[in-house]
Amino acid sequence: MLEYVNDRATVAITALDDWDLDFDTPGANHRSGQRSAELSEACVRKQLVPQLTAYVKQKLDSLSSPALLDYRFSFWGKFQTDTGELKLPIFHSVDQEKRARLLANISAYVTELFADESGPTEPLETFFLFRYLLDEALFPELDAEKGRAVFERILDVNKSGKERQAEHRANIVNALRQWAEEQFLPRYFDITAKPWQEKQYTKKSGLDPASIAEAEMELLLYTGVAIIKHEPAYSRQSGVALLERAVELGSKRASLLMKEGSGTIAREVAFYRDELVECKANDVFATVTIAIRQEAAESYARALRFLCALLQHGFPKSYQIKLKSGVKQFLPIKGLAKSATHRFFANALAYPPLHPLLADYAREAMEQFAWYADADDEKNVMPGSYAVFGLGLADRRYFSLVEDYMGKIDEEHQSAKNQFTAAFAKNARRESRDAANACRVPAARNGRAEAEN
Repeated sequence: MLEYVNDRATVAITALDDWDLDFDTPGANHRSGQRSAELSEACVRKQLVPQLTAYVKQKLDSLSSPALLDYRFSFWGKFQTDTGELKLPIFHSVDQEKRARLLANISAYVTELFADESGPTEPLETFFLFRYLLDEALFPELDAEKGRAVFERILDVNKSGKERQAEHRANIVNALRQWAEEQFLPRYFDITAKPWQEKQYTKKSGLDPASIAEAEMELLLYTGVAIIKHEPAYSRQSGVALLERAVELGSKRASLLMKEGSGTIAREVAFYRDELVECKANDVFATVTIAIRQEAAESYARALRFLCALLQHGFPKSYQIKLKSGVKQFLPIKGLAKSATHRFFANALAYPPLHPLLADYAREAMEQFAWYADADDEKNVMPGSYAVFGLGLADRRYFSLVEDYMGKIDEEHQSAKNQFTAAFAKNARRESRDAANACRVPAARNGRAEAEN
């Protein structure tokens, strides 16, 4: 049976009697007069593969229209032999007419995309376009600059719809990731893959870094930064890993990105220093270093305004704070990670005049499926959590903020809301009891005064 699905062909032979094979070769297995699929490698190479090649070619030639096939068709076989698994190429063809037509269509599409009257495009078009632009069989000379220009243009013409733009971006970033992992890295690294483990990359011996095309390296760095900036928090490490591979290949720019950030956020936004506080952000590692030089409300106010500006300029919301401060306060909620991020917001919450600014920060930071990146999985909390928790316990005026927070939170993957809810309820009961006692005291005094009168 020949099955072709999603660019992959599969052949299953259910009755070997249908094939004219010689099983009297070494390694053939005969049991109770039945032939076994445990073939010798010689049998596979000399007899089975040639017949499969002829079979596939005959089937392709018999198609009335090859429209369902890509411009190139590759068919590989994986065989279990008496010496182990054997993977061999069976058939490969390139339809030059279809390839030329595809290139013409791509050129026309890109030209139209950059026309002044160009409007929103379809995400499925972007899905295919970027896989073709990164296909070395179509474009042997990689044009990284053109790819970036097309990327930005697609985002620009689709900016009217946030969700639509995000879908286009995801299609592009996935295509870039696929190019990096399936085309670029295997050329320069020996890759070891084990189930449920990260792949191990070993730079190939004798590799001359100067032989790597500058355009390829630039695209690898662009891909790593795009994953870090636009993919969910759990994907960030794969972007960082691409930058690490680039460092191993001798890229000085990759080393600079790892040290100072991607450069896509202006220095005046990513760095701030005065006599009260010093703040520095690195969007590659999604870290913000805050050094409180003087413990005062204004110090934390300036740091909070720095964080708000960062998020407004596209800094990853799944980040962590590295805090240098002599004060160590934490929220009165059991089970929260005692991290530097937690400590920064607990310290800031000690200054009531900062509460409105903390609320502004929380609304800017909250995003479903994003997490502060400084706690174990079971203690992960959505960005803005510490500010929301502290404000919710401090003042009833922020109850609407708590409601908005609970509406955004990913309940399945965050348990800290349960501890906050318990603390919030306990706090509310205490406030009610104190209010009731405050009412009883004047009433008792009035009663005594009436009695005396």
